Amino acid sequence: MKITDLKETMPDFDAIVTEWSYRCDSGYPTIGKQSDMIHLQAILEEMGIENPYLKVKMTEAKLGSSGKAIMTKLADPKLNIRPEALKEIQKVLITFSESDQKILLSKFQSYTLNQFIKGGYTAFTKFFDAKSSQGMGRGEMMCVMGIKDSRSGGTAEKDLVINSGPKSGVWEVKEDPTGIRMAQAGFSGRFGYIQKMTEFYNMLKVIELNEVNDTELLENLKKVFTDEKIAAEMLSILITNFRGDGYGQSKKDKEDGATITKANFFDRMVVAAEFPTGVIDLHYAGFKKLFVLKTDILKNSDLVNNAKLLVKTSEKDSEYFINKDAAKDIENAKPGDEVRIKVAAPAVKDFKVFLYNILNIVKFDFVKNPDLIPQDFVKRKEEYFSDIEGYVYFDKGESIPKLGDKKNFVIYGISQGMGKMESIEIAAKGKSPFLTKQVELS
Repeated sequence: MKITDLKETMPDFDAIVTEWSYRCDSGYPTIGKQSDMIHLQAILEEMGIENPYLKVKMTEAKLGSSGKAIMTKLADPKLNIRPEALKEIQKVLITFSESDQKILLSKFQSYTLNQFIKGGYTAFTKFFDAKSSQGMGRGEMMCVMGIKDSRSGGTAEKDLVINSGPKSGVWEVKEDPTGIRMAQAGFSGRFGYIQKMTEFYNMLKVIELNEVNDTELLENLKKVFTDEKIAAEMLSILITNFRGDGYGQSKKDKEDGATITKANFFDRMVVAAEFPTGVIDLHYAGFKKLFVLKTDILKNSDLVNNAKLLVKTSEKDSEYFINKDAAKDIENAKPGDEVRIKVAAPAVKDFKVFLYNILNIVKFDFVKNPDLIPQDFVKRKEEYFSDIEGYVYFDKGESIPKLGDKKNFVIYGISQGMGKMESIEIAAKGKSPFLTKQVELS
């Protein structure tokens, strides 16, 4: 026999070991452990490979009367469990002794949701990985097997339906409480925040904030504001919080795969493609600063240098802005009165557009009330949870279930056109002002 022919007849040992590890309770095989050896034998038999080295007694690898009763209950069409998932359950069930199968049967669907969360789940942890490729994820089988009067939602509904009791309703089962996609309720176009930020960045484009010509920008701001300190402060806020010079990827942004940098910040905001936590925090802080600045301006209206009134003596002459005092004199004048007009800045086309956009920026909704941003996110979250009671969720890699409703979750960012949520327990670790406020408003 040729060596090449021999290779073709050899089993794929890597595939066997990978599948064996996946089926073992601990995530890796332990030589000599009865249940792990049974898994290996089952894998070899499925692959049509005769095992000359191992013949495990299969006395435990059988369904007793209790095991059969459990499978009969699970096969009830009312529970809506897919055949693929039933096979996975049986593979686990045969690793139980007949006496343990009897105990499992006595606990089958005997717990309320609260009882299940508080400890009833422990009898079913070995079924955490039992799932199907469609319609059933990790942890769902544990819930259906343990929770009284429950069934799988399958592909048509949410993951878990509880038909009676104080927690009856539709629940989602999540293996990892980070990066939860919000589906239709979380589409980016439904966020008022994104709609308003698109409008805001269009104004920033008009004043050429993205051109990084800070000297010229400051000179124009000085023409708008009589107080140079106000002009300088305005410039600092715009370039730091909205051009993105103050942006640095937060740990959460990195974990979530955010692609925004200082160099591409402004362009990414214009296309409204991605708003991770660090970006929203930067915007939120910027609008808070502008709110304070706006308050200072309103306390002293003379800080604004130019009135919106334009004057020109003929069609050929240039337009000029006039100052506020002259505007008041004109307003109070009677027909025939002579009014002396003190000319302010020339109303050249570019500056006129600049002035109006700066005034609109100062009057922007988020400047008037920065908390409109977290309020919008809370509204999106409430709409999402209007279709479900909440989550039964598992920390990544753990088979210990937790319970959460809308008060236990926050929307931490928007990417790939959709809002994403995570548990407050995880979000609070980042101490994000935006997320903290969202929790307060929930």
